[in-house]
Amino acid sequence: MAGLRQLSLSLLLAMGLARGLPEYQLAKAYVGPDFFNDDDWEWWNGPDPTNGAVRYVDKDTASSAGMINATQGRVYVGPDLENVRAGEGIPSVRIQSKKLFNSGLFVVSVEHQPTGCGVWPAFWMDGTDGSHPWPTRGEADLIEGAHGQTRVFTTLHTDASCDQSSVKSGEDFSGSWNPGKFGNPASNCSIHAVDQSKNQGCSQEGPADTMGAGFNLKGGGTFAFEWDPVAGYFRAFAWDMGEEPEDLKSGQPRPSTWGLPYSMFRLTDSTCPASYFQSLRMILNTDFCGDWGEVPEDSFHTACPHVPTSMTCPEYVSLHAKNLTEAYWMLKRLDVYQKSKNRDTRIVI
Repeated sequence: MAGLRQLSLSLLLAMGLARGLPEYQLAKAYVGPDFFNDDDWEWWNGPDPTNGAVRYVDKDTASSAGMINATQGRVYVGPDLENVRAGEGIPSVRIQSKKLFNSGLFVVSVEHQPTGCGVWPAFWMDGTDGSHPWPTRGEADLIEGAHGQTRVFTTLHTDASCDQSSVKSGEDFSGSWNPGKFGNPASNCSIHAVDQSKNQGCSQEGPADTMGAGFNLKGGGTFAFEWDPVAGYFRAFAWDMGEEPEDLKSGQPRPSTWGLPYSMFRLTDSTCPASYFQSLRMILNTDFCGDWGEVPEDSFHTACPHVPTSMTCPEYVSLHAKNLTEAYWMLKRLDVYQKSKNRDTRIVI
């Protein structure tokens, strides 16, 4: 009888695996007419912590200026280029989720990303609040780039040392390490790492045309970011729009079947404890210039050589706002998944 019971269990397990039961289940699909629901988002309209040439506005201002729009299948978020005043920065939007997360699978389909000289868009997660100064609870930059950059940067920031030197390009992830201050891989997530640029964190570069004009020209794409502190990693995947795995298209995601991620960071007690990242909120914003947009090594003029070296990035965006018409987001999907209840309890006997 025991042998029969064991055989039955094995068969049931095999059937469950063959059916491809999802590893995650949908917690919330954000995109829709109520995307800007006050229950879901807070609006940042204080000074920019990263010193950008930007003026973040509140919801009423954004709505009346036509900076936001939400329909059943699309969400638009863009700057107000009609009311740019010298010295005050570009009116823009920064929203952050009221819900805090400690794990999850975050899937965003983007038809259009902000791009152009002086433009610094990001979809990211951060745990900073009045009791926890940045980055004591960690930061995870999921989609980030500046000045028409063509490859997405995915980056972690921590206060204490978070050593990712054991994570190998080509073995653990398909992307590449961004260089540190001396050409070394930027594989220490600590903002205090002496061989990396100020506040650089551990930063990896994704595939071609995952940012910028090329990304928009091909119709955008989908990013999936898996944060699993129990398994011990952050992983990031990207596909062209419509090329997502079938399990993700059907809302039954199984990241273990997706192959090599383009970005991967380990969370282990010996190198980078999972506790370094906790109570993070999702953030979507478009900044202009700012700490990354102008340094290191004058990245603005390097990326935009047509701009006279005598003109600063803030001067450029203020005087030439007409050149910022591509600085908008168009989201098709923003879904948050949590571990499926079926994942560890497929069979009950």
